[in-house]
Amino acid sequence: MSACIIPAGPEFQDPPGVPDSPPFLWAASPDEGTTVVSATATFSVTPGDYNLGDTVFVKWITDFPPDIANITLERNTDKRVASAGDPIRDPSTFSPNCNQFNTPGPTHRITAAISDRSFDGPGLITTPSVVPPRLVIWTWEQNCPASQ
Repeated sequence: MSACIIPAGPEFQDPPGVPDSPPFLWAASPDEGTTVVSATATFSVTPGDYNLGDTVFVKWITDFPPDIANITLERNTDKRVASAGDPIRDPSTFSPNCNQFNTPGPTHRITAAISDRSFDGPGLITTPSVVPPRLVIWTWEQNCPASQ
């Protein structure tokens, strides 16, 4: 009796996808780190993420850093989802006004935090991820009076 040995065929696998990567800043307006002197300022970030299935979150925070206790406003988080296979997400904008600040004075920090994980809660910019959010920071020079 003879036996026929059939060779095993090759094992096919899908090619590896894009490794998990943090979101990135595609564009900022005005330029990151700029000091803006205007009562009608508008700040904008355009985030991106090469992981097309990831939702990107943008949270706007005022008067942070340096101290988390000084946060005077936290705008609801914007969600940015990929469309048509493009890693660049839609822009998120913020236009501050003096009614949004609890701290008087001429100098205010405007911060956009970008993450591919949801934010933990009010006043926090940390996420469950080990990768910290990407912070974009500007200075807004507008002499806001003390709130009544």
